[in-house]
Amino acid sequence: MSPEQLRGEAADERSDVWALGIVLYEMLTGLRPFRGRTHFELTSAILNQPSAPLPVKVPGELAALIERCLEKQPHRRYRNGREVNMALEAIRARTAPISASVRTARRIAVLPFQNSAGDPEQEYFVDGTHEALITDLAGIKSLRVIARSSVMRFKDKETALSEISNELKVDLLLTGSVMEASTHLSTLMRR
Repeated sequence: MSPEQLRGEAADERSDVWALGIVLYEMLTGLRPFRGRTHFELTSAILNQPSAPLPVKVPGELAALIERCLEKQPHRRYRNGREVNMALEAIRARTAPISASVRTARRIAVLPFQNSAGDPEQEYFVDGTHEALITDLAGIKSLRVIARSSVMRFKDKETALSEISNELKVDLLLTGSVMEASTHLSTLMRR
């Protein structure tokens, strides 16, 4: 969750930009930008700590873009996914060899999120979060995102990730879960 959501403030497109920043960070590093052994430690890191530094091999402009997506204050982030996409395209146009994960079109599938809270009344939120992430990622021209209708058949199934990856012919699978934390919901995504 974005810092403003953790503080109980209203979420908007800039909260989605935060989530996109998390995904971009994980795609480049294989790690989460904020870490904690418990939910409390993770929440505290999101609210109070800077994101873990990106590796030096990540081009400076790309690192700056991701860091802007992960700004604590929403007004310091990009306004929406379109602005992020335009910034990525500008970087690509200015930079000769960029990291292959950004320069090369990749196929990605976002599997249906799990409702970790187990509350059937929250299922609409879980599905909405899943759909919003797919929509945001689809705005990035360098990614080919598998349609939501194609991944929904794996919801609540015990299919091996390697089998799903082969069947959908994707380079990357994202999985995630949504759980209730006090009066807030949080989303955890995994590569």
